[in-house]
Amino acid sequence: VPDGYGKLPTIYVLVLTLFSLFIALPAVRTFAFDNVSFWRESAAGISPVSFYWSRVTADLPGLSLRAFVFALVFWSSSLVNASLGTVTALMLCTMLCASGLAYVIAIAVPSSLAVTVCGVLVCCLCGFFAGIVPTLREAGPVMRGALELSYGRW
Repeated sequence: VPDGYGKLPTIYVLVLTLFSLFIALPAVRTFAFDNVSFWRESAAGISPVSFYWSRVTADLPGLSLRAFVFALVFWSSSLVNASLGTVTALMLCTMLCASGLAYVIAIAVPSSLAVTVCGVLVCCLCGFFAGIVPTLREAGPVMRGALELSYGRW
């Protein structure tokens, strides 16, 4: 069992997984339960791209505030050797990736399963493909390609 700095990568993976769930699960609500309003707006002649872009833009300030608050709490309660700006930038990048994944899941998966599928995929992408187990040295070329998909490696 690693101690001290040996536990640090595992702690980061767990924190990023928790934060990704904290961002992705509310982001699923942006599109998962709006099928009726989407079809109504689409029938009125509004472009689907502008509908989705407006919803994402309206969702962005709330998600950014969550990222900043989470970064502030994490930075102040843990002893990281990074500045608050670095931790906030990491959380903002993770927010963009996790919310984007949640939006795609909300559009592609039926609304009754969207939250469950999002939770499972976020945990798998952030936890399993984080590059800790297996390490990048142990991974072959195919596994290394799969590990490149994970935002937990940031």
